[in-house]
Amino acid sequence: MRAFRYMKRFSLFGLSVCAGCSLKWMILDSRVLAVENEIDNASSSERMRLKHVQILFRHGARTPLHMTPGIEQATYPVNMLIRLAPHTMVDMEFLSAEGKELLPSRFDAHYQKTKLKGGSTSGLLTTFGQDQMYLLGKRLRKEYIENIKFLDSFDPNLVKLKTTHMKRTKESLRCVLAGFFGAENLNKNGPVKVESNDTTDEYLVPSPNICPVFRQINHSAMIHGSDIPEFKEDRALLEETLGKKHFSKKAVQFIDCRDDLIARKTHGLPFPEHITPEIVDMVDKNATKLLFYAVCGQHEAERLVATRLSTGRLIQVFLDNIQNVVKGENNAKMQMYSAHDSTVLPALSALGLDVTEWPPFGADLILELYEDSDKNHYVQVKYLGKPQIVRGCDKELCPLDKFLEEISPFAISQKEFQEVCHSNILEVIAKEMLEQEIGEVEDEESKERSDFAPGL
Repeated sequence: MRAFRYMKRFSLFGLSVCAGCSLKWMILDSRVLAVENEIDNASSSERMRLKHVQILFRHGARTPLHMTPGIEQATYPVNMLIRLAPHTMVDMEFLSAEGKELLPSRFDAHYQKTKLKGGSTSGLLTTFGQDQMYLLGKRLRKEYIENIKFLDSFDPNLVKLKTTHMKRTKESLRCVLAGFFGAENLNKNGPVKVESNDTTDEYLVPSPNICPVFRQINHSAMIHGSDIPEFKEDRALLEETLGKKHFSKKAVQFIDCRDDLIARKTHGLPFPEHITPEIVDMVDKNATKLLFYAVCGQHEAERLVATRLSTGRLIQVFLDNIQNVVKGENNAKMQMYSAHDSTVLPALSALGLDVTEWPPFGADLILELYEDSDKNHYVQVKYLGKPQIVRGCDKELCPLDKFLEEISPFAISQKEFQEVCHSNILEVIAKEMLEQEIGEVEDEESKERSDFAPGL
């Protein structure tokens, strides 16, 4: 199956026709998906069984990572917004893939340096965010336990868990599990063990700090993005609104402003009068474009390279898991990944789904594997709880071979990731990007922005 990765035929954005398959309706009943298939017999129906589920989700609502120049800070009182939600309290243990204890998170140490009004610090999962993720867990419980009986309860041999090494993603996973399986039930059998990674090499989040090629792509969007002509008019409007004196040395950062404004909006905190809903929407639109450029490249020429470097290793994991289930080498029924906006958006792009809206707090992306009575396999992808038509297919239920053919070009092995990261590929496909850096001297802020994944 992996041979599909090396096929040259693929479409970056268009959807091709799903060969040999026309699916008129789908009904989930117990563990069965009934599908009317018009290939041979218009009146025949096949019964399909759900075999495997992979769930990627963004963490819940958090305190902001950045402040907006020119407006007063919002207040995030610890005793009101950062309280632990008792119904989500699950005993958990976070270990490396080798089962070793983890070093302290460098990300959490970094975020703790930013103090917010009200006594909080940046990047913390709020009480509202905990409830968000708990409700996601309740929705998953309804889908996979109550409706179709895919799972009965939590079994660590059947449900595999992984999270990035950040407090908010760990706590988000805890809340999802509490909603899914019940905190009391989970706590009966000791701590729930979760895989995490304390090294800089983590496939669940883009890694510009270890990949020079991807760092240049990220740097171009995060440092020079505001100079892109399509943002010029909106940038001038935003700087005028916030006060030009704050941007005499550096242009306004749409992504930073969005981070602050959306955190306020999510938690019902006040905006200054001159920050109108229209301004917030404009900032959101431009920030989303810049996030896409940072993780998937600004131009068609670099899009495949950028997307593979930002999400390709995760896509490879998704495909490997599916194929190992088909071959009988993976007995897990479900694999869950707690991650970030900059994880979800490039994964959506690789699957050919809409990337014009920033993945909201708690956004979930699900890949389901089905098997029919003839041992044929199909993949269904859901985003925000709704079935999607993925790249290369014309129906929501996509034949596995077609899914692999279309999605495999975006996957990348660890070995190839290292090779591309240290290649001169950008000299061939994106000379303009490299020219931006001629004579540039990075200060500490620019270096940090270039080394860190955008969003988060």
